[in-house]
Amino acid sequence: MPNKTLNSFKPVAFINISPEKKYPFIELNFSNVLKKFFKLNLEQKEILLNHTKKVFEDYFEFIDYKEENFPFEIFQNLIYEKVFVSVYVNNKMLISRVGDETHNILVEIKSAVDKIIENKKFELINPEGKLLNFDIEICIFHNKQIVPLINFKEVQKNIKLGIHAVEIECNNRSAYYKECVAVKHNWTLEKLLEKLSYKAELNPDCFLEPNTMLYKYETQTFRLFNNKVKEIYRHNTLTEQSAVNPQEITRRLSLAAQWFKNNINQNTERLEYEYFPNKVAYSTSMNHVRALATIWSMAQLQNFLNNNSLSNLIETTLNYYLNYAIEGENKEYIYLEVDDKGAKLCYNAFIIMTLIEYEKYSNTDELLNKLGQALLNAQTSNGSFNTVYGLDDITKGIDYYPGEIMLSLIKLYERTKDERYLEAVKKAFPFYRDYWRKNKNTAFVPWHSQTYLILYKYFKSQELSDFVFEMTDWVINNYQILNSKYPDELGGAPKRDPRNCAASWLEGINDAYSLAVQVEDIKHIKKYKESIEKGARFIMQLQFTEDNAFYEMPERLIGGFREAINKNCIRNDFVQHSIMALMKFYKNSF
Repeated sequence: MPNKTLNSFKPVAFINISPEKKYPFIELNFSNVLKKFFKLNLEQKEILLNHTKKVFEDYFEFIDYKEENFPFEIFQNLIYEKVFVSVYVNNKMLISRVGDETHNILVEIKSAVDKIIENKKFELINPEGKLLNFDIEICIFHNKQIVPLINFKEVQKNIKLGIHAVEIECNNRSAYYKECVAVKHNWTLEKLLEKLSYKAELNPDCFLEPNTMLYKYETQTFRLFNNKVKEIYRHNTLTEQSAVNPQEITRRLSLAAQWFKNNINQNTERLEYEYFPNKVAYSTSMNHVRALATIWSMAQLQNFLNNNSLSNLIETTLNYYLNYAIEGENKEYIYLEVDDKGAKLCYNAFIIMTLIEYEKYSNTDELLNKLGQALLNAQTSNGSFNTVYGLDDITKGIDYYPGEIMLSLIKLYERTKDERYLEAVKKAFPFYRDYWRKNKNTAFVPWHSQTYLILYKYFKSQELSDFVFEMTDWVINNYQILNSKYPDELGGAPKRDPRNCAASWLEGINDAYSLAVQVEDIKHIKKYKESIEKGARFIMQLQFTEDNAFYEMPERLIGGFREAINKNCIRNDFVQHSIMALMKFYKNSF
């Protein structure tokens, strides 16, 4: 069995043999190990980045490097394993090299820069021997730890994507990846380990072989970006809780409006569906429900910003989808048959809600009447809704479509005062309340919370408020992260994989807060306030801004909202739900 001792800390290791596995694993007891953690301050980061920049400049000015010109004493107690220097041109990493291990971080940086300069790729940024603009990034590995190789599930518990650098070692071969690699490429942990094994010229699943060692490192990464020092956390920058204020939210919403305009397909003149920053490419797929929900959010956004900047995009999209409108019996109602997947009545719902927000569209009143009639026709005797025109089926999309239908009907009532719409929603409430209690799920909650907040205005029923609080408490208690050692996770959801779905849940929590204020429920007001404030910070954490668009073609990113803290994909509904949640936070600003 190979020596399992760590280079730096030499911990006491207790070796146990698992009866279920043919290979040993390690349990480390660090009680006798002197743990030394470090956190560079802003001054130290500036010194290291300026030192790195100076090494590059000296190369072009033929100046000999002199170690004594830099204050090494400020770093003499720095405990670390490796230091990397990376060069980025137009947000694309050109070269990354690790310094020679000398235990002098300034000298190690110098050796990393030397390796970069010697690389042929470096000629791309210094043609004719002239240094062009590029960004410098430094990544420091520290606190090397063994990852116990019991099974893949245990490996997942020990390695946090975007936080830990990872190294693999087997048969005298080794390779490592910086913490940012998985995030930049949208890799799962399994994919990361497969790629890492390939990099080390090992079998893809070698990390489960008995003679393999897997290590993780804590990291600290910072970059000279647009002449400013940026702390990089999970290939992003951290959004502080103090940023959750009306002024900053207005600015972020303005960025989102610009994102919509920067991501229009030039052939269709409609919004692209999905963008992959790591590939600099759009998806060729489309989801019509999400596309229609997104134009509804655009209409709300430009009303919020009090401008008409998105009107052309809204009208073009409405025109496109209304071309698929089919008139029903006696031309009394219309439904949309966009593809061969059925005429989903949520299409009607989102067009209704868009037309209510975007009042300039021609023939709006007639369209609303016919679109609404189709939804009324879909209601069954027990209050439930058939969700696809022509199908006697209340189950298809039951966790989404009925809530969307009911929300559009209650909004239609507020516009027209036609009692049929109000009665339809009132009739549906008991059925869907009973359904959710037997089939608890998160997708259902925000649509119905929004609906019942409005319904409460007209019936003042405690059944409505109690049910909204019941659902909202369940979501917060079971899914939202209110405490975490990883600051970017705070406010996110779900707990093991915080991602953009938290934005849609936050929409419902905002409405539950508004309802709690109406009924003067102090306990829930306090609980939902904390949830919303932390949740808004998390949503803002997911947004690309001028300070964290670390990919090519940043204009396609800035203002958009990524899929998760460890995935950079932007999809139209990620943006839709995020801006809806932030607009509601602004309205509820405490």
